[in-house]
Amino acid sequence: MTAVSTLTDHGRDLARVEADLGEAAALEDTVAQGPDAVTRVLQLHVLRASLTGRPAAQADVARIADRALELLGPWPDLCLLRADLAMRGHRLADARRELARAPGAAECTQGRAVMVDLLVQQGDVDGAERLATELVAEERTWDHLARLAHLAVVRGDVERADRLYVEAEDEITVKSMRSFAWVELERGRLCVLTGSTAAAHRHYTRAAKAYTGHWTVSQRMGELDAAVGRTTDAIRRLETVLTRTGRPEISQTLASLYARSGDHVRARKHRRQALATFVTSAFRGEALYLHHLAELADPAAAVGWARRDLQLRPNHLTRSTLALALLRDGHTTEARAEISAALATGLRDPRLMARAAAVLGDREAVSARRP
Repeated sequence: MTAVSTLTDHGRDLARVEADLGEAAALEDTVAQGPDAVTRVLQLHVLRASLTGRPAAQADVARIADRALELLGPWPDLCLLRADLAMRGHRLADARRELARAPGAAECTQGRAVMVDLLVQQGDVDGAERLATELVAEERTWDHLARLAHLAVVRGDVERADRLYVEAEDEITVKSMRSFAWVELERGRLCVLTGSTAAAHRHYTRAAKAYTGHWTVSQRMGELDAAVGRTTDAIRRLETVLTRTGRPEISQTLASLYARSGDHVRARKHRRQALATFVTSAFRGEALYLHHLAELADPAAAVGWARRDLQLRPNHLTRSTLALALLRDGHTTEARAEISAALATGLRDPRLMARAAAVLGDREAVSARRP
C-alpha cells in the first residue's frame, strides 16, 4: 500500500528546495559550469528564504549574492536578481545601481518590473503606472497585473484594484498555486483596509486551500483575528508563526496584542525582542525595519527613524509614518503639515487616509478626500 503524504504544499516545496540545495555544488564550484549555474544556486537560496520567512535565511541570501557578484562580475541575470533583492530590502539606491551595472538590464522586462516598484517607493506613482501599463500591454502576466492592481490601491481605487487582481488570477496556471494564494492574500488585505473583514476571511480561506501550509496565510489570519477583536485567537496564531519564522515584526504585533489582553509581562518581552532586532538592523545601515522603528521606538527616537526612512523612500506612506511619529512626540503642528503634504499628492491610499484621520481628525480627513 502506498503511504499518503501528510506534507502540505508548502512543506513539499521547501523539502524540494532543500534537496536541490543539498545536491548543488558549492557556489565557487559552479563557476566552471557557467553563470546560469551560479544564478540557479542563488535562486534556490532566495526561494528557501521566501518559504521559511526566516531573517537568517535572508542574510544568507545577501551574503551569497555578494559572493556571486565577485565570482561572475556583472552578469545580467545576476544583476536583475540582486536588484530585486535590493528592492525587497528597501534599498532603492542599490537597486538602481544593480540595474545600471549590467548592459540592458534596466530595459528588459524583469528590469522594468523592478523599476515599477522602485518608482512607487520614490513617490513617482505616475511614472510607475505608465511603466506598469506598458508591461501589461506587452506581456499580460499575473505579476504585471498585480503591480497595476497595487498602483490602483495607492490611488484609492479599490474596486479597480480588485478587478485587476481577478484578472491576475486568470493568468495563473494550476502549476503556480503559490502565486494564486499570494494574490488571494492581497485581495484579502485590501478587504481589511476597507473594513470588509468577512470578505477578507473568504479570500484568506481560499489562499489556505490553494496552497496549504504557508506561514503567511496564518499570519494574515492572525492579523484578521486581531482586527475583529479575537485577541486570544490572534495571539495563538501569531505565536505559531513566530516560532516558525522568527520574524521580528510578528513580535511587534504580539507586543500590542498582549498589552491589549492585559499581559504586560509578555508585551514587554516581545517589544524588547522586536526593538532589539530592528535597531541592530538599522545600525548595520539597513532600511528594511525603519518604518517599524518609527512605530515602536520611543517617541523622540521614532521621529528620527521616520525622517531617515522618508529620506531614503520619499513617498506618501513614509511621509504619513513621519506624521504619526511627530504626533506621538507632541509635535502636532508639524505632524499636520506632513500629513497634509502626503494628501497633497492626490493619492487616496486607504492606509494614508487612515493615518490622516488619526492626525487631522476624522472630519478633516474626510474633507481631504474631496477634490
